[in-house]
Amino acid sequence: MEYSLIPRSETVREVLALNRETARYGLTLTAEQAAALTQTQRQALRDTGRIQFRSGTLERLIALFCDSPYIAPDEWERALHALLELFYQFKNTLGETTGDEALMQAMKDAFDGPCRGSLELLADAFDRKERL
Repeated sequence: MEYSLIPRSETVREVLALNRETARYGLTLTAEQAAALTQTQRQALRDTGRIQFRSGTLERLIALFCDSPYIAPDEWERALHALLELFYQFKNTLGETTGDEALMQAMKDAFDGPCRGSLELLADAFDRKERL
């Protein structure tokens, strides 16, 4: 079963278009990295039993996190893979009571704030259901 109705090629193009914005922070993705991220997104959807009807989750995470002082160019792709997985896990934990934008902003605030760039601390905070 396909968990996203968005063609992979469309998502890859949209992700690569964001390189114009993220390059000013020294962060860019190759076509291969963008394709790998779309695969991670699809796997995260499968793992969490979620279905995506519209694009934008990956792109919004990229746009939101690209200015983080805690993400170096050599960590950019790895961080995005982890953030995608965490986003869908958190969506399952919080249910539909928290909108996507609010959840992403809470993730960013925690990542840049008390978590100081630690993806592990970010995951732990939500696992403990702390208020971020």
